[in-house]
Amino acid sequence: MAAGELAVTSGMRLREFSCPLNIEVAAPRPDRQPATVELQAIAKYGFARQTAAQHPVLRSLDLYRRTERAAVVARSGRALWARRAELFIVDSVDTARMRLSGYLETTDPFAELHQRGAAYIRFGLDHPLRYRLVATGPATAATQQVADACFRFLRDTVQQCVDVGILHGDVTR
Repeated sequence: MAAGELAVTSGMRLREFSCPLNIEVAAPRPDRQPATVELQAIAKYGFARQTAAQHPVLRSLDLYRRTERAAVVARSGRALWARRAELFIVDSVDTARMRLSGYLETTDPFAELHQRGAAYIRFGLDHPLRYRLVATGPATAATQQVADACFRFLRDTVQQCVDVGILHGDVTR
């Protein structure tokens, strides 16, 4: 019910109102004013936009979080634990930057390659100057050592994918 109210009162599209993370929709404000909800990755065509969640909707969502959601999470615990090898495990929530970090607990080399590639990209986006220094900067002994380690890290994972037949080719080239 709370999700429906959020959709109807905020103008969110189906994909938008069904996907926000818990941290993306604020708790009800003491002054009863609407809360701004930032939509980016889930917004239509990926174009960032803002929408407002009205106070009564925020109260409904808060009640859901404290009652039904807690019960659903508790009931799902055993099933989620059994599927942990295919799930992203969140170990840190940065509400100021609206970012989650975590890991995949997997034995699938292709999933591992995806996770490592995403970490590589995330580092470049989070630390553009450091990334440029290592990737394209002057090749000092220190930066070359870091660049080599990063490359070996990814190459080893690609080799694991080749070893099990997911990818084909010569990794040594």
